[in-house]
Amino acid sequence: MLSFISRSSHGEGAECSPTITAIGANHFWILDAGTFLCLAHMMKTLLTVMITWALCVGSALAEPHSQHAGGHGHGGHSNGAVTDQAPIGLGGGRSHGAGSLMFALRYGVMGMSGLQDGTQSLSEAELLDPNGSYQYRVVPRSMRTQMVMASAMYSPSRYLTVSAMVPYVFKEMDMVTRMGQGFRTQSNGFGDVGLFLMSPLVDSKEFYLQVKLGLSFPSGSINQQDRTPMSGASETQLPYLMQIGSGTWDLIPSVAIGGAKGSIAWGGRIAGVVRTSTNENGYRFGNIYSITGWGEWA
Repeated sequence: MLSFISRSSHGEGAECSPTITAIGANHFWILDAGTFLCLAHMMKTLLTVMITWALCVGSALAEPHSQHAGGHGHGGHSNGAVTDQAPIGLGGGRSHGAGSLMFALRYGVMGMSGLQDGTQSLSEAELLDPNGSYQYRVVPRSMRTQMVMASAMYSPSRYLTVSAMVPYVFKEMDMVTRMGQGFRTQSNGFGDVGLFLMSPLVDSKEFYLQVKLGLSFPSGSINQQDRTPMSGASETQLPYLMQIGSGTWDLIPSVAIGGAKGSIAWGGRIAGVVRTSTNENGYRFGNIYSITGWGEWA
């Protein structure tokens, strides 16, 4: 499958710890066609990869026509020419047939490095110089995030699909002090749990239109701690990029359209994450807006 992808985004600034201001105020993840992509506001480089495994069972196997009221549904054409589905990395791209059940387990890893102030690249020496413009005592060198995402989808009817997503997140950041001492901080735990409702407004042989609304619960910790050279034997609060959750109730709406005809399939999705408040630690992540498009030719 050949995918054509385009996106746009905007985020509101969040308060940040001085130790990571050089990395940036906003970051977010987008899953696309098996690639786990991190877009960071002030990151210079990134490394991404995603491995996806999914198992799908349900009455749709026994009743193939019930999920295609118009001869169409999750799974595409019966002749197997094209799949007419969103790339697998997007997750929950199409509604399911009545009675169908799907479980998925995804693993993603993301790496970031490089220091920037806006569009200007900076060196560690510039940021740590006691007589310079920044005068930081500690700066980050790199950051890595791993995530295991478990999800389940169930369709009580062809007009409604219910899904839940539970992430487990591992984070680590390598840093260096003004004296040249390197150290690493780590955090891990269950992230923010998401619940979603998805409904097809149009679902025909050649065209579909569906809406999806999700709610993210602030179940992930925003009080992760670890030892640093400055804290000695005691643990200190880690900066917000090292926290596991957002600490806020977030709305996750999206609208998807697409279709298939002959050997060609296409689709697009507009989605967002809307933060509804400031968390208990006095900051909030920025809102996220994304536009994704894909095409397939078989």
